[in-house]
Amino acid sequence: MSIPIWPHISIGFAGGDVNLYNYVGGNPVNFYDPWGLASLYSRPLGDSTTQKRNALRAKYNVEDLHTQIFFNKSVTIHGNDYTDIGFFGEGFLGAGGLGEVRADETINLLRYVKYDNRDYDDATIARIVEMNTQLVDGKLLPRGKHYRLLKDNCQDFAKDVFSNYEKLLNSTQSPWTGN
Repeated sequence: MSIPIWPHISIGFAGGDVNLYNYVGGNPVNFYDPWGLASLYSRPLGDSTTQKRNALRAKYNVEDLHTQIFFNKSVTIHGNDYTDIGFFGEGFLGAGGLGEVRADETINLLRYVKYDNRDYDDATIARIVEMNTQLVDGKLLPRGKHYRLLKDNCQDFAKDVFSNYEKLLNSTQSPWTGN
């Protein structure tokens, strides 16, 4: 019996992380990142266990799911380390404030599935997130945009990050190309 060794695991602790499975959100059975790149994942909102994709709702970024960016390895943004990052609003429709950009709660990590088949460079995505956020009183806040639940939500935050990635690299890898 042979045990597969993925490139990320084979470097062991030399990668700088004590958790050898951070590249797959701590779940090497369900997640696999063969190239070491950032990816967009989604999970159902609330206590729901299923994701229902809808093309029309996806076009307007109002699907009943939360989108989150997962990194191959821990990245540093404004001096803090992240293995995943996304926007979380405060209060109904964001009325409670600006919300914040942060990692998701550990209990939710196993609920994510890959949103699309694209992958992105960790360092570039981290740099773009850093350019689009600011650290205020220990919270990572969106810079220059008020994200909310129904308009400018977590999906729009991810869309902005990947659209800026596309502009930076002059490529067409954004999942929202053409929308």
